[in-house]
Amino acid sequence: MAKVKKGMSIEEVRRVWRPLAEAKTKAIIDKYYAQRPYSGGREGLGIYGQFQERAAREKVRLAVRLLRQAGLHVALTTISRVTGQSRSTISNYWAPPREPVVPPPAPRVDE
Repeated sequence: MAKVKKGMSIEEVRRVWRPLAEAKTKAIIDKYYAQRPYSGGREGLGIYGQFQERAAREKVRLAVRLLRQAGLHVALTTISRVTGQSRSTISNYWAPPREPVVPPPAPRVDE
């Protein structure tokens, strides 16, 4: 399997991301099927949704990690281009880094 290297394009990162994301999603959903004591019902659907959310969150985290490894700017747009997920889904699971707060300059005191 290919690895992400500095200088790769978003499309190249996507080609690396896709099989990793599919394997991670399969592992998460397999855990759901392994632990469910019964089949179906309203509770079963709710629990399945939680596992789907976990898979979506892990896909976003994986994309962020791979984009950083490639040296690309990590933003909602670039994550969306890699994952194909909507911006609202991505914003649920990833918060952009905050800009450092720069204090205003101290007032000058003329002597």
